Amino acid sequence: MKTRIVECQRCGFLREMPVLPGRHTKVLCELCAIARRREYVARYRKSASRREVTARYRERNREKLREDSRNYQIARRVADPEYAERGREHIRQLTRERPEHLSEIRRRSYAKHAEKRREESRKHKLIRRREIWERDARLCHICRQTILWQDLEIDHVVPRSCGGTNDPTNLAASHRACNRRKSAQSLEECLG
Repeated sequence: MKTRIVECQRCGFLREMPVLPGRHTKVLCELCAIARRREYVARYRKSASRREVTARYRERNREKLREDSRNYQIARRVADPEYAERGREHIRQLTRERPEHLSEIRRRSYAKHAEKRREESRKHKLIRRREIWERDARLCHICRQTILWQDLEIDHVVPRSCGGTNDPTNLAASHRACNRRKSAQSLEECLG
């Protein structure tokens, strides 16, 4: 391999070093290259550990950070009455300039909140079904037989078509088959 006397880019000393053809003559000597590599690794590790610590903190304190953000926004609205108006003006301007961008933001926001509402509704329905099942002692209010969970349906005592509501006092546990047989009739019509 060809050697040349070159100047180290870092320390400035002239050293005899192997240099490949076509490369510039200002390079790092071996000692400076090792030192630079160590500094880079130390800096990368430090920044990576800082990122990990920040991520862990955010994960642990997610609810607190959200609450702080909400409180900050509320305080800002109270302290600055024009805050909300500036936000509305910003949305109006976006609507004029880039309506497709704003509609995409609204669509994403709606989808996110709709999914949250669906999830809450699923939990609420499951809790309500179990509560009604337990309240009725796991008995069908039509045939008075025991109901298994997989065969449970919630029936409106006074059908909704006749003015019944979704109030828990108007809901009762029933078998799937009994509920289908009763359909939109009252209990007296079904049994009579």
